[in-house]
Amino acid sequence: MKRSLIVILLSLSTVAQAQLLGAFNQNWVVGVGVLVNLVRSPEELVRALSKPSIRAQYNNYVIQHTDNDDSIYDTSVEKTNLCSEVCPNDFSILAEAHEKMQPNTGEHLLDFLNEKVDFKGHHQRTLGYCWGHTTLTRKFNYLAYFDADNSQQEFIPSRKSPRKWRRYYKKKIKSVMRGKATYIPGFKNLREFTADPDILKITKLKTVRSWWNHAVRLSAIPVFFKNFKKPMTISEINTLVDDIKFKLSNFITPKIYMANMGNPMFMHIISVYDVIHDEDGSTRVCILDNHQYEDELRGCQTYLRAFPDGRLYYPGWEEPERDLTGWVRRFGYTPEDLRETVKFTKQRIQMCKRLTQCQTEVQSKVPVR
Repeated sequence: MKRSLIVILLSLSTVAQAQLLGAFNQNWVVGVGVLVNLVRSPEELVRALSKPSIRAQYNNYVIQHTDNDDSIYDTSVEKTNLCSEVCPNDFSILAEAHEKMQPNTGEHLLDFLNEKVDFKGHHQRTLGYCWGHTTLTRKFNYLAYFDADNSQQEFIPSRKSPRKWRRYYKKKIKSVMRGKATYIPGFKNLREFTADPDILKITKLKTVRSWWNHAVRLSAIPVFFKNFKKPMTISEINTLVDDIKFKLSNFITPKIYMANMGNPMFMHIISVYDVIHDEDGSTRVCILDNHQYEDELRGCQTYLRAFPDGRLYYPGWEEPERDLTGWVRRFGYTPEDLRETVKFTKQRIQMCKRLTQCQTEVQSKVPVR
């Protein structure tokens, strides 16, 4: 059964990605991305079929986060540095990272946008790299631990040896992009890090690679197919908005897509940082739009608006020259959103234990009388 499923999905993947390549008429980046992902598709499918459910792991963290009151217990280990308190094994470990995803200061945003001018001189950009840009921003805020003072005393190659210096930070960037919590000394935040000319070149290339790793791979096919369906119902919209609010309350910054698969076809990938219900009955899903810096993002200035009658509107699509009037057909979570959330949680717990050197309770818990 598994073999048959793999063959079927691989066939669909090959056809779909070939059509995608022809439709986009993109430069060499798409071609390379399609070839790479076709090679990796069998491994991806086998891994997906054999691994335990990501949904089950996510639900387990939900349970722990909503029912994690140990106040009636005590142990002989001093409480001040217990891992269960310093590094909780639930979504509250994401709180600091979630705060960084708020567009308050811009310190935790990339120093470049998803615009042609930002890629000029680095890459011939004929399509948007929103999926890659959003992924980089979220991964660095949830997995990168910046420390300008290098309090961990990690050896950093001298800038006088530029090749070694670049290689050192390139490994750090690669580690983050592979989904690992990573200590990055010498810089105080993401904005300062990506403002460095050498780092900037590396992160822009990673943006392009991250885009093709998501947009032209097997797991993206359901997103495209799903959006050829009829527009979302009011019930579907309300259910999704409620779930987004639940995730935000658990320090998760969801990564969503919004699409209008008409002519011209248009899709945008962004992160959500808040949900606001307005007096007119409409709801604004506040987004970190990778076309804008923080001064245009704060206070939910950039959003996807859901009207009471089920219409969806994104002002960023008001482009008469492309027949885009701002109306959105469907929106939802990206295929990797749940998987990344689980991974972020695990990785932050591990890094917290490493940095705090907290103590693990080895004694059995005894109720306090």
